[in-house]
Amino acid sequence: MKLSVSARIALISLAGCLLFWSLSAVAPKASSGDGPLRTPMEAPSITGGAIPTQAAPDIAPKDVSDEALLAGHFPIAVAGGTSPPAAPNVASLLQFSRGPLPWELQIKQAVARAVDDTAAAKAVFGLLGYLPEEALEPAAEQALKRLPDKAWRDVALPFLLNPQAHGRVLSVLFADLMERPDEVSLPSLRQLAGVPLHPLGPFALDNLRLILGENFKLEDKNWEALLQARRDAAFSARSTR
Repeated sequence: MKLSVSARIALISLAGCLLFWSLSAVAPKASSGDGPLRTPMEAPSITGGAIPTQAAPDIAPKDVSDEALLAGHFPIAVAGGTSPPAAPNVASLLQFSRGPLPWELQIKQAVARAVDDTAAAKAVFGLLGYLPEEALEPAAEQALKRLPDKAWRDVALPFLLNPQAHGRVLSVLFADLMERPDEVSLPSLRQLAGVPLHPLGPFALDNLRLILGENFKLEDKNWEALLQARRDAAFSARSTR
């Protein structure tokens, strides 16, 4: 059946009233207390301004003078900008001995008690068996510095011929021997070359052959003739200057 226009208008009006009534029934009522209505998600505001922050501690090292650095005082940066008490200067706590070493005193006293240079050299050579290793070379040099040529074979040669002597002592003796005159060095080199298993024996023989000729042999019986020829050659060289 078809409705008239007036009936349609009445139905539309009735539907609108029903909709309005349903919406009014579910709407929230205002609170009986004072103040606006707050939803559950609303949080209270923070009052009193920004949260205070603590300043970073000053840990920069303080200025230190050059004198303090040279003295060994090094500052350490700590919280608050203050440095702990400076550590004591280690160098000032150590007492270094600047005097002579004990073995140097021994040599000095031995030389002071000697009546002449030969006696002084003998006394210092007599200390070699009691000195530390680092003292052997300077002690031998001190003895040889005072030893005259005429006493070399009597005082120094026995130490040079000993194959068990310390290498530092042997080196000093051999070098000094090569600076001595022929009448000291050549007979001593010949004796040294003839010592079995001596570490310097081959060097002594090589030096003899350089001086007296490549054909030199220890068993040569014309030793005195070789020495005389050497002296004659040296005399001729001095005469022609």
